Amino acid sequence: MKKQIVTIVLGAFLITVSGSTNARVEDLSKSAASSIIGIKDIKTENNNDGDLFVYSQKDGHNVTTAFDKKGNWVYTIKHFSSDNLAKNVMDIIVRNFGNYYITGMEEIKQPGFETVFMVHAQDQTSIKTFRIVNGDAELVQDFIKG
Repeated sequence: MKKQIVTIVLGAFLITVSGSTNARVEDLSKSAASSIIGIKDIKTENNNDGDLFVYSQKDGHNVTTAFDKKGNWVYTIKHFSSDNLAKNVMDIIVRNFGNYYITGMEEIKQPGFETVFMVHAQDQTSIKTFRIVNGDAELVQDFIKG
């Protein structure tokens, strides 16, 4: 029996899946994952291609992690609501673009790439999306209200 180790980048999250490379979602040990890293409300699903998606909550953030059918980690997206934002990222927006009300952000991690933050913000006249990588911010979208 071949073992696969599935790693979620948010810490020392290891889930061992026993079975073939096409292991189904039901094979995941949710209780083991919860006890190892304290993640709550783990939900999983497979798509038609056999890819695995793990939905969980960690530190008040919704987290989505994707694995391919061989168990290789593809990406992790950590969703931040407006009342639970990453302060260091907020500071970068204020320093580069002025004061905006930040409505939410996502932290995106992929193997082989730098961590990316997508920040959604608005002021009285516009709605903006910023992309932050390595402390550098760029305006990605700018919608004028009205």
